[in-house]
Amino acid sequence: MVFKQSYENYFQTILMSSSLILKHKTDTILSCANDLLKINSIRLNAKKEMIQYLEPKQILCKGYAIITKDNKIINSQRNIDVKDIIEINFKDGKCQAEIKN
Repeated sequence: MVFKQSYENYFQTILMSSSLILKHKTDTILSCANDLLKINSIRLNAKKEMIQYLEPKQILCKGYAIITKDNKIINSQRNIDVKDIIEINFKDGKCQAEIKN
């Protein structure tokens, strides 16, 4: 009988110890997961702000214009010739212009 009680105590001790270890590991995993979520949330917000900052409409609001010819963005005067019709896009609308010289 003492022998049986000794084994029961031993197994209860192991079970409690294993339970504590499992709880600790679970808490550690949850903590790491929460930290990763926070880090990724910060990164996502930073990328969202970058996208909003670089959005063409935001650039137009700063006074820039987007110039196109045949629905293609013109980023150099070498891409246009005299008499070409271009479209100038502003923050609040667009207009057409003819290249004179």
